[in-house]
Amino acid sequence: MADEINRTPPKTQSGLLEAMEEHHVTVDGKHYELPYPFMVIATQNPVEYLGTYPLPEAQMDRFIIKMNIGYPTLEEELLIMERFKDDHPLKDLKPVLSLEEVQQIQQDILKVKYGSNNSKIHIKTSSTNPTSQRDLAWHQPKREFVFGTHG
Repeated sequence: MADEINRTPPKTQSGLLEAMEEHHVTVDGKHYELPYPFMVIATQNPVEYLGTYPLPEAQMDRFIIKMNIGYPTLEEELLIMERFKDDHPLKDLKPVLSLEEVQQIQQDILKVKYGSNNSKIHIKTSSTNPTSQRDLAWHQPKREFVFGTHG
């Protein structure tokens, strides 16, 4: 988890890029391999904020999803505080899959065969950015959000 990645100087940003692209990090000249699979979840501030550095395009290309999440209203913030005043929200969090199960699923996905026409249909039905008015018919209310990553 990288918080406020665009508040870090370019040298730190390049370290994140190294981790994402090369699947290892370097500390004091020593390389450390990252576990497989490795995923980065990051937050950033609007570029107009003081003390932010624009992320290089090469780094932005590494992220498959970008979501804009606004700040909660006063009522929503009060509800959040009330909901978690006695218990930590992650206290009872349990894994749903083991690392081995995730790796097996990734291998199983590679065995799925489909033609280029199926690819176009999949992209149209899962994309949140319709490419034309004609494609809007594919974008009725979604029930699931699907994304993928390599690595």
